[in-house]
Amino acid sequence: MAGVKNGIAGGGVGGVGAGTINPDDIPPPRRTDDDSIAGHIPGDCASVSTADLLNMLERNFVANNSHDHPGTESSIIWKVHRDGRVHRANGVYRGVDDDDGDGRGAPSLTRFLSGDSPSGYSRRSGAASRPSWGKTDPRRPRVDVPRHRGGRRASSSSSSSFQSVPIARSFLLFLVAFIALQIINTHPKLDDSHSIATKSGVTAKPIDKFTDYSVLNAAATPLRVCDRKAPIPHEYDMEMTRKYDGGCQLRNPPEQTSILLLEGWMRFGRTGNNLIEIMHGLQYAKDMGYVLAMRRPSWSIQVITSMWMAPREDDDLGSWRQFVEQSLCVIIVDADNDLHRYRHVRVMNGFNDTKELYMYQTSMPMVDMAEYVGHIIRTLFRSYNDGGGSIMEQLPVSNMCSVIDAIFGSEKGSSKYSVIHGRSFEGHRGLGGIASRSGCDRYAALNMEPDYIKAILEPLGMLEEPILLITDNQRPEILERLLNDTDIGPSIHLIPPDASWIGGDITAAVMADVFIGNPASSFSGFIAKSRLALGYEATFLFRKKDENGEWIDSCSNMCIFDRRIMRSLA
Repeated sequence: MAGVKNGIAGGGVGGVGAGTINPDDIPPPRRTDDDSIAGHIPGDCASVSTADLLNMLERNFVANNSHDHPGTESSIIWKVHRDGRVHRANGVYRGVDDDDGDGRGAPSLTRFLSGDSPSGYSRRSGAASRPSWGKTDPRRPRVDVPRHRGGRRASSSSSSSFQSVPIARSFLLFLVAFIALQIINTHPKLDDSHSIATKSGVTAKPIDKFTDYSVLNAAATPLRVCDRKAPIPHEYDMEMTRKYDGGCQLRNPPEQTSILLLEGWMRFGRTGNNLIEIMHGLQYAKDMGYVLAMRRPSWSIQVITSMWMAPREDDDLGSWRQFVEQSLCVIIVDADNDLHRYRHVRVMNGFNDTKELYMYQTSMPMVDMAEYVGHIIRTLFRSYNDGGGSIMEQLPVSNMCSVIDAIFGSEKGSSKYSVIHGRSFEGHRGLGGIASRSGCDRYAALNMEPDYIKAILEPLGMLEEPILLITDNQRPEILERLLNDTDIGPSIHLIPPDASWIGGDITAAVMADVFIGNPASSFSGFIAKSRLALGYEATFLFRKKDENGEWIDSCSNMCIFDRRIMRSLA
């Protein structure tokens, strides 16, 4: 979502993916003295173990054997294991041993390198979890296995040793591993103490800001964003914090914890949709007795840290990880080795899975859902990015206050202003569906006519205060009409292009005294939910004309959480 001159489109209008894991069926990594391959790799790589080498090879195979495309099924990925075998994982982690004794082991790395790998795996979008075909144990969850399109179980040749690989292919394998090591060593990474290691090998000194962190202590100070005080009553904020922090399942031991794991990079839609997918993931986990987990790196971590909770260069990453987990009651997963500890793991990976999360509708009552989502949103905005830090220790983050700073400068804490969100991507059909269920006008929030805007701002005494327009720029005539109106035009402030970005636009709209948006837009919807969470009341999405031709609300602000009206946008 961008400013009025160079727009970046916000979210659009759009149940949960199949795939389970029994981590107990995956053999734990074994590290012995015989695993060492020191002396076979030159230079700085001489101390690398086979286990570490294959971990790095896994990343290389994932990067070079993914075939995700928008609108298609999840990518087909070969996973490399420490025993030299690989297996296919279409968004689902599967055991690699021939547990049932039928000779159907995972295909070997040798066969993969020689081009003799099985084909015909398929994954049906939205399919329910399939029964396992290995050994059954009532104490363990079931394990999904790959199947041929005809419905038969997939089979493969038994694993063969590395010694049978031709010399040329062995050298190619070593070369890929060596290059991967060099690439990885050029980026900041986690050492055993979970702190950032510099290129010179000197570990950055951890800072203490997370040492005594607790969710309750963070909420003890009234919430302010970009020097603007949120109108939410502090007593209510503390009450909700105590309620949801006390119910966090992170206090349970891992062997009693089931997790819903978001991983990969393919997702459904843009930022507005992605924020809904994360919120729905939290709701689904809560409904089903899971804890939401996020792979680092993955799209979910990227979306969150691009706007909130980004670690800084001098942050201890172990403490930062604990801070995020405690704040949102989630688990951050760095490696597959972490998964074997949990009772049950359900993986959501790829376009179809994230679309199913987007479509998910919680069983929570509407009031409880609004309370829970409001708590999460307030937690995020307590740690909004101010331009310092990075996304997954690589990309620099932008300042969430960029738009407010650019327009109001030192007066940002006290300035009154309104924000209009012009969103036309959904067209008449998208707004028409919501209009039929909420009673709002079918065209007003699409066209943003001057009379519609004045009917909202004039009674509030905001017509002469600054007005900002964030838009997808698909209908430039909306801005032209507003600028040409004698009452509204003088109050329009154009957002500088270098200050306008998705996070800056969101924050400016959330912290505005008045917000006028489009209920069919997931971007407007997130802003409206955030404003409710922070205590703002002057939010206008659902409007209609009464019998006298006067504009009135057709639905309360809580309608943004009403599943009957909003469907998947709720």
